Amino acid sequence: MLQAHHHQAIARGDLDGLHQELCKLKNPASRGVLPGYNAFDALLTLGKYFLEFGYCSDAELCFKEAAALRANDVRPLLNLANVYTQWGDHAKARGIYEALIQHGSTHAVVRRGLILCNEYDSTASVEMRGNAVSEWTDWTRQLTGEPSIPRPPLRPSLQTIGYLSADFCQHTVGLLFRGVLAHHDLDRFTIVCYYSGSVYDWVTSEIQARVVFRDVSKLSTLELAAQIRADAIDVLVDLSGHTSGSRVEVMALRPAPIQLSWLGYFSSVGLSSLDAVL
Repeated sequence: MLQAHHHQAIARGDLDGLHQELCKLKNPASRGVLPGYNAFDALLTLGKYFLEFGYCSDAELCFKEAAALRANDVRPLLNLANVYTQWGDHAKARGIYEALIQHGSTHAVVRRGLILCNEYDSTASVEMRGNAVSEWTDWTRQLTGEPSIPRPPLRPSLQTIGYLSADFCQHTVGLLFRGVLAHHDLDRFTIVCYYSGSVYDWVTSEIQARVVFRDVSKLSTLELAAQIRADAIDVLVDLSGHTSGSRVEVMALRPAPIQLSWLGYFSSVGLSSLDAVL
């Protein structure tokens, strides 16, 4: 979608120039002459670029227009919720998540988004927050088909520690984890990092050099649980909670005998299969 001169503007840090170019593409008269033009995909892509560079009003218009083109596609609506979250309008974001759930959406991102925006919204009541977490708990039980899954047997000595996060990069969580990882006894323990994010940078490289590193962003929840079991993880630590890119729902499948929450989230995730919060 973006041309070479757009990427050059990004490299120069010329965001105003990039904004002007993207606005030209947003214009229907300009878009119509692009070879292989697809209105929905173009609007979705443009909206994401606008949002990434802080042009929220333009992003909002792109996502609304994309939503009008495909009423049954949740992606424009999820991105609209991201726009309102970035604006600090958590009540408006919550309205989108609630509408998607009412229309039958079972996507984990929708339910996590509802829980997270409730935590940031001062107008959300304790009852609203509790109901969202309870519904999340019920949803995770559907993953297993059982009220609970037995805890796997614990080996006599801990050997393998797993960390699950979408933020093994230059992010607050990644930077803090990098420092903690430096104090792990790698002669005594095997450390496995399960990465569900998409950003690879110098922090990612530094972590990769010290651990067994698995990109799990494309795995289903069942596939991720199977991988964790195959790695014989003794202690599994989730670092994301209900924040963006999280895969915390895998803990409902009890892939490890000890399961903990730490660092990246400040409230309950609503899973009885979590043994403790650090």
